[in-house]
Amino acid sequence: MNIAISWDDEAHTIIRFDYHQGWTWDDFSEAARIVNEMVGGRPYHLIANFDPGAFPPMGALGRFKTAQESLPEQTVVIVVGGGLFINTLVTAFSRVYRAISKNLMVAGSLEEARAKSADLRRQSL
Repeated sequence: MNIAISWDDEAHTIIRFDYHQGWTWDDFSEAARIVNEMVGGRPYHLIANFDPGAFPPMGALGRFKTAQESLPEQTVVIVVGGGLFINTLVTAFSRVYRAISKNLMVAGSLEEARAKSADLRRQSL
C-alpha cells in the first residue's frame, strides 16, 4: 500500500496519512477503513502528508468530496506537501465545495500542521 497511516501524536488525536508516489484509490479506501478502526468513534484531526510526486489518481475532486462528506463534522483535514499541483487541487476543491471544505486547511510543513491542529483544539476547549 502506498499510503502509510499512523498516529501523529501520543494522545492519539491526530492521524497522519503519508501519501507516496503511485498510490491508488484502492489504497485510499483501505486507509480509510483502517482509520475507522483506529479512531473507534473518537474525534480526531487528519494530516494528509503528500510526498513530492504523490499525485492523486484521476477523479480526485469527486473522490475527495465523498471522503470529506464521510468524515465526522469535527474532523479537520490539514494538507501538507505535494507541491503546486496539490495546493491548486485543494484551492479548487475549497472553491467548488465551500460547504464541506470549512474544516480543510493547508500547511507548509508537518510542524505547521501540528501547530494548527493544537491551536484548533485549544480554541474548542
